[in-house]
Amino acid sequence: MEFALKGNFFDGVFTFPKTTGPEATDFFIDKYCPAQLEQQLWRCLVDYSHVEPTIESSLVGFNSWKKTPYEQRKQSLKRYQEQVVLKKKELATSVSLETGKPIWESHEEIENVISYIDILISKSDAIIKSQKVSDDNLNLKRGSMLKPIGPHLILGSFIEPCFITSSKIITALLSGNSIIFKPSEKTCYSGEILTECLIKASFPKGVINLIQGGDEIGRRLSLNKAVKGVFLTGSIETGKKIIQATHDDLRKVVNLELGGKNTTIICEDADIESALTETTRGAFLSSGQNCSSTGIALIHKSLIDSFIKKFHQTAKKIIVDHPTKYKQEPFMGPLVDKKAVDNYLLYMGMAKREGIEEIMRGKILTKELSGHYVSPSIHYSEKFNPKSLFVNSEILGPNCTFIPFETVEEAINIVNQMPYGFTSSVFTKNEKNINSCLNELDIGYINFNKSTTYKDLNLTFTNLKNSGNGKQTGPESITLCSYQLSYYESVTTGEDNKLIGVD
Repeated sequence: MEFALKGNFFDGVFTFPKTTGPEATDFFIDKYCPAQLEQQLWRCLVDYSHVEPTIESSLVGFNSWKKTPYEQRKQSLKRYQEQVVLKKKELATSVSLETGKPIWESHEEIENVISYIDILISKSDAIIKSQKVSDDNLNLKRGSMLKPIGPHLILGSFIEPCFITSSKIITALLSGNSIIFKPSEKTCYSGEILTECLIKASFPKGVINLIQGGDEIGRRLSLNKAVKGVFLTGSIETGKKIIQATHDDLRKVVNLELGGKNTTIICEDADIESALTETTRGAFLSSGQNCSSTGIALIHKSLIDSFIKKFHQTAKKIIVDHPTKYKQEPFMGPLVDKKAVDNYLLYMGMAKREGIEEIMRGKILTKELSGHYVSPSIHYSEKFNPKSLFVNSEILGPNCTFIPFETVEEAINIVNQMPYGFTSSVFTKNEKNINSCLNELDIGYINFNKSTTYKDLNLTFTNLKNSGNGKQTGPESITLCSYQLSYYESVTTGEDNKLIGVD
């Protein structure tokens, strides 16, 4: 095997699940590289008996960490950042081998991990300072402060397994909470390396906790009353299960990032070359396996033939190959596993059954190294059908479906009928179009003249509709896992001690 996992981390040490005796675990997850199926990356042993001690460890850590001054918390995050810098090559390689993403894309992800730490600290400083409230009346003292909630469960995803996860971890830690991190069962090793970076940053014992496993581990952790916050990056189905399982725990804060079927609007006045490049990037980056991937491209009817022809030509030139072992650097790697391939092909058949035109067929690709490789696919629908399962479903594969429109208002109406509300991109030079989109689109994040996958890390990401339940990462994210305590102190005088109506 390529990597040897160390087990779960709690009480300040890695503890490996027992493999012999009456308490031996017989649950395990085998991981093979999606780009080279004969290469086993690791075997992860799953130990349900570690759930309770992990939670107990997080409680000990919280009681210590919540008393740690904000400035010291910042210093700990900076030490974590230093460790990520030292490990960035190893992290990028791990992400690529576990997910199939090209190594250049994984390096970009790790650079975002590093950059976002500085951004969160800088933006959080302003929020912390804003909590102090003064009053001209010398007899009055009033103010507010942010206080941590308690242990936070971070349920990771294979989609950007380091950046998305790290952004939520550092948000919880900077706020004064301890964390329990359960990586995606598809990216256990990347999760372990990230945890080791946190461990080497010298947080107090119990603040950092790691437990590996699948959905059942996540369910048990989510249900525990001691866990006060849950950050989930995952599917709608998983998000609903978390909400249903925790609905009677009124104190628990549940934050859901559930992805989406993201849209691009290509207006009549768009810069065609820019729109072509960015839409290609939006649809096929990460092989379409990104929360912000472009699934629907709404295109002005005057551009249909010429733009789609160029888009098709570009898609046919995309290099698909192993993320690290290649002759020519690829733009796309494989899908993450066989289930993802089966799902992708299922949607190809669904489009055909729904009568949606197939411009470029998505199919399995045969490579020198056997893996979960597929080709990009392109579809065209003459009009938007709000009942179409294909059009309204998140595929998590390299697909883009074009739908024509005549007016910007029509395009906006189509976007607003979609069940998701994560991100959109709009290609236009017209200020009126820009203002219409800003005011009318029911979307949490809009990129103008950039792809849906472009991230400005200084901005807040908000998930609407089926994409989630509000703010995710961004400068205000520390308010997600803390509560505001308001306080008032009066310096009494003799007059204050008099009660009306009391003799």
